[in-house]
Amino acid sequence: MTTAERRAEEDFTKAAELQFRRASALVPDNLAVALRLGAILERENRYVEALVVYLGFKRRWKRVFEVRYRIAATLAMSESWLASVALNGVDDRHRLARLLEGQGYDTAATAIEEPDISTLNDALLAAAKLEWSELARYLGACWSTRRFLGSVVRRKAEWNDASYQRRFVRLDRARFERVHAVAIARLVTDIQLLTPWPRPFGATGDRLNECASIRGLVDAAAGSSAICAYNRACCYARLYELTGADDDVASAIAHLQDAVRTGSAARWITSIAKDPDLVALRRTQRFRQWWEDLNQGSGTVTAKLWAIELAQALADRWNTVYALTPRALGTANGAAQSDSDQSAAVNDDACFTTLRQWIASDSVEHSAQLGVELASLGAALHVRVPLPPPIDEESRTKWKQPTANPAGRMQNVVDRLEVASQFQEVEPLPGERRERWLRTAELLRGEPPEALITDRV
Repeated sequence: MTTAERRAEEDFTKAAELQFRRASALVPDNLAVALRLGAILERENRYVEALVVYLGFKRRWKRVFEVRYRIAATLAMSESWLASVALNGVDDRHRLARLLEGQGYDTAATAIEEPDISTLNDALLAAAKLEWSELARYLGACWSTRRFLGSVVRRKAEWNDASYQRRFVRLDRARFERVHAVAIARLVTDIQLLTPWPRPFGATGDRLNECASIRGLVDAAAGSSAICAYNRACCYARLYELTGADDDVASAIAHLQDAVRTGSAARWITSIAKDPDLVALRRTQRFRQWWEDLNQGSGTVTAKLWAIELAQALADRWNTVYALTPRALGTANGAAQSDSDQSAAVNDDACFTTLRQWIASDSVEHSAQLGVELASLGAALHVRVPLPPPIDEESRTKWKQPTANPAGRMQNVVDRLEVASQFQEVEPLPGERRERWLRTAELLRGEPPEALITDRV
């Protein structure tokens, strides 16, 4: 996308947001307006504002399914928007906290108002699980029948929705598929709760048993619609992210294929390309090959591309850490570095050091050994990456070639690395970190790896 096209899209989005905000002010109880305004805000990564829209609508209209689903889904993907909590300011956080508190999510409300790196994602995922559970009860036969009968016999305006509530008591396929889709979506959140951000991924004995139990539930879950297939794929993608098991990659892709085949291909391709649940899956070679078969991208992973994606993930992680420091939040709360923060800093140093050694490795065997170590270090930082391709002569040649869209993708990575390096100005971290980040940024700009052979860390 060119700069002009990007600017045109931004102008269109701003105009659409303005129009829907005006419409929301005129007809605040219009479901379609609330959902479209929330979708625009989500697309702009303004999830705190989107949640305010959804929760405000639910507070006025508790009998509507669609906003409940969006609340649960948005809370469940909170790992991808934790940094935006800081961008919204104290007033916006306070507004969201009061709405969450009104729903009975007191822990999440406190976490939003006084964000803490180690507990924020836990609290939001716990609220998402509660919302999924409430949504399951909402779709149950008892609650659905009570809502429908109430809409028939009562005369108040908020109960005048018999035609809407009828869809939840009809004995048709759509009703049951809706129930199954919610049940499977709840399992995605259960998997995330096993290792909330920023805890390290890993496959310990207890965690393996819990993952095996969830796999059994996913396999046994009913539902044959496209949304059920997609939600199963998200379950397996999250399981892969947690354990690194290749079998989960194969299962996830198989269910994505079912979703694309059963539903609207264009709709699901858009979701697959952006869904935070699939971020680790999208880095795998098997996914890339399937994606290429759909004419959506290249199936080839070069060593340079792999390094860029790892650096992007690490930079995103530290951007989130930086955004949630007391200084960035404008609060006086929070201690200095916790033991987990210091451990993450050590792992981060080791990861960047090993990344440079891998780039400068002088043999395929050495690069393969360092690649295994890099994947393990990434998992310790809550970043799941597959094993990298080896560094060989072909890789060295391709490394010197310009990367596609250097002004966009490459500069974005470099900018994030440089912003992440500011973290040392907030907390006492090793003084060489900034130099290491910026040196890595230079490498990712395209400096040939030979330059590092005599400059190994």
